[in-house]
Amino acid sequence: MRKYLFSLLIISSLAIVSDANITGAFWQLNGSNTNKPRSYWAEELDLMQAIGMDTVIIQFSATDSERFFGHSTTASYRFDGPFKAGHYEIVIDKGPLIVYEIETPVPFSYEIKGAEPSPMFGDDGEKLKDKSTASLDSGVVWLKTDKPIVLAIDLKEQATSISLFSGSLSTASALPQAGSITLNRQSSKVCFEDDYSYLLEEAQKRGMKVWLGLKLSNNWWSGQLDLKKDCEENLALAHDLVETYGSYTSFYGFYIPHELYPSTPTLPLNYLNFFRDLTLGLQKFSKPVSIAPYFSSNMMPRSHGKYWDKFFEAVPLDVLMLQDGVGCHRLPVAQIPRFYNEVYAVCKKHNVEFWSDLEVFDQLPGEGFSAEPADFSRVKEQVLTQMPTVDKIVIFDWPHYMSPNRNLKAKALYDTYFKWYQNK
Repeated sequence: MRKYLFSLLIISSLAIVSDANITGAFWQLNGSNTNKPRSYWAEELDLMQAIGMDTVIIQFSATDSERFFGHSTTASYRFDGPFKAGHYEIVIDKGPLIVYEIETPVPFSYEIKGAEPSPMFGDDGEKLKDKSTASLDSGVVWLKTDKPIVLAIDLKEQATSISLFSGSLSTASALPQAGSITLNRQSSKVCFEDDYSYLLEEAQKRGMKVWLGLKLSNNWWSGQLDLKKDCEENLALAHDLVETYGSYTSFYGFYIPHELYPSTPTLPLNYLNFFRDLTLGLQKFSKPVSIAPYFSSNMMPRSHGKYWDKFFEAVPLDVLMLQDGVGCHRLPVAQIPRFYNEVYAVCKKHNVEFWSDLEVFDQLPGEGFSAEPADFSRVKEQVLTQMPTVDKIVIFDWPHYMSPNRNLKAKALYDTYFKWYQNK
């Protein structure tokens, strides 16, 4: 009997080891990690997929001062037909804007109405159908306009689609969103040539899922955030993301970047209402919603379980990604399962997926935050310890601490993990 139980124990242990994989990664997309070519995203996703990753979580898409998407200087705005032969009007809410070309597979003529273009780069009656997008001289330019730009198009035959190829006057001048360019009141489908388009398209080719983070305000950390206003702004941002990138099947869900820290038995009602209203609003886009709080031993494991039980009674969250805190030295690896067991049980009760947000960095001493990639031996211990009590493991974060293209220490972590993953 003992021999039989011992055999079962070995088989069970082997199953845990073989299933113990990192399957996704956070991506802090700002600063030097933006405005990359398509080849960059293709290479990084290939590296991720080679070690079993199928998920990317963009930490945040905007801050108080900037957005990290839609930074392209050119875009295609497409309307899908069929369109019968006849008259159509494309309305652009406002300038500044360059229109290089009207694209449709059948013969057509056009006329510019509404706001007048710049005399220096105006229209000659053929510019928007000459198939040239080489320079500013080949486009029609509108500066700041007080009324909409109208392009009246007459199709000579039935067409499957009508598109505009447009550009901004500078990198500081944002291109219009999809809803700002309409044809007979139908919003366009926009394709920007930017980081998000490249990421989502390359992820789609590989069958990977991408969660897009929302806006993170500095006022969140100061405790002075206007929660109602921030909820409205984030829902508006989510609408823009769906309008711009909703055609990509790889755009899987939303990540709320507002990090919670359980320090009292329950979250104050105004914060519960904020997360509830934001989650419900985001779920109307038919996409799951996630958060990634952090924790420490300030409360006992059972108290953490009660905290999340009350949270989920108010907030119908889809995925909880709990930061393990190992890289920040909040808890030693061996203590994590005590907390994860409690939270995992509560998540199952409320039908919430429970993921570990595993820290693959080692925070350095000193003021401010600085860190370096962790050693593989510690990361391996984190993975093996946490796997039995989570549905999925993702890391924070890929470009800074595990991409082999980052630095020698990140390459060492990746290469050693790759060998371990392959040998399992």
